[in-house]
Amino acid sequence: VEEIPPAEHISHEGGIFEHENLKWWIDINLTDGGIPKVGTSAGATFYVALYSLLSGIPVKYGFTMTGAIEKSRRNAQAVGGVQEKIRAAIEAGLSEVMVPEANRPDVERMPEEDRHLIAIHFAKTPEDYLRCAFPSETRVVAYIEHISRMIASRSS
Repeated sequence: VEEIPPAEHISHEGGIFEHENLKWWIDINLTDGGIPKVGTSAGATFYVALYSLLSGIPVKYGFTMTGAIEKSRRNAQAVGGVQEKIRAAIEAGLSEVMVPEANRPDVERMPEEDRHLIAIHFAKTPEDYLRCAFPSETRVVAYIEHISRMIASRSS
């Protein structure tokens, strides 16, 4: 493909991208220990970055994230070094950070004065990252609703 097709060609069919009869399933699997200092904690960032790239929608300014995503895509998983990552985001001048809900105890152990320097959001699902990264984008809302219905139908 010579150029990235326009955002309206992004399918809401669970990650399939369609353009002129071409379909791709994008699956990035970073296993524990796969890449030192990146590994699984980059899963949420890859997910949001790919959505941004394929849709042409920029992530909101000043936002960063960390978190692993289960291969089943149902949950955001805890990662290591959350306190250090939040401190790095503060030092970089960022205004918001999102971490897995499972890392809430790590955040609560941080000094209160550090926690008040940045808005900290917690994610239970991969879609929580999208909600925070693209807060007013209607295509993101439609995508999240579709994915939620797909996951619910697989569970029943």
